[in-house]
Amino acid sequence: MNNRLKNGMIDWFEIVDKTGGEVAWVTQPKNFPRRNGKRQKLRDSNEIIEMILKTESVQKIIREECAKRNTTRKVLSDESRLILCSIAHQMQLLVIRSVGYVLAKTIRTVYDGVYFNDEQLLRIREYSKNDPVIFLPTHRSYMDFLIISLLCFNHNLPLPAIATGMDFMASKFLGETLRRCGSFFMKRQFGK
Repeated sequence: MNNRLKNGMIDWFEIVDKTGGEVAWVTQPKNFPRRNGKRQKLRDSNEIIEMILKTESVQKIIREECAKRNTTRKVLSDESRLILCSIAHQMQLLVIRSVGYVLAKTIRTVYDGVYFNDEQLLRIREYSKNDPVIFLPTHRSYMDFLIISLLCFNHNLPLPAIATGMDFMASKFLGETLRRCGSFFMKRQFGK
């Protein structure tokens, strides 16, 4: 079957097969786009955390909490740093490739095909050279963000950071695997 359908959709399974299978697909060299003509420097989680801690809004809250709790700025800065470290992603391409292999195998057993619009993904890739792109998956099964991540990997799009419920952190193995695949953790509900 030709992988390009008349409505512009392509079956991702055929791309994986043409590459030589799941192992060949996940180990192929990647060439993620440059932003504004420059190679994007991947910022380390610690660098992002320090940048957040220096923002005026965080500093204001730390000052207010110092007064409320009668403690030092250092204590609250350290506490804030620990909170940010616990929720931050630590994306690692080797882990992404390993999980990508397992996902590719699993998705094949669950679905008959994964179809996407190649032209639209190429347009998104062009946009990502100048601006950050935000994907808003809506399916509650988590398959949508997993498949979006695989398609980004396939199309050399910047790999997405993924908002993940904090309940996944309870499982050390799953939580750390998701963290290394780009998950950052959030409460599902606030104020309860």
